Amino acid sequence: MERTKALTVYVILPCLLFGAVFVAALTKLSTSVSLNQLRLLTTAFGVVMTLIVHTKKDELAKQ
Repeated sequence: MERTKALTVYVILPCLLFGAVFVAALTKLSTSVSLNQLRLLTTAFGVVMTLIVHTKKDELAKQ
């Protein structure tokens, strides 16, 4: 897979999806989502992104 497609698939799209979920949690679900759940969501996203970047580093580093 070429580098720009790998960046799009493995980094940009998950970040956009996370952003959409986070905004929805803050706006539409703000009464049912606690601060601890938002912190857990952010931490889980960070762990998943770290795993993706670590396992796909060869594809992301291609020139």
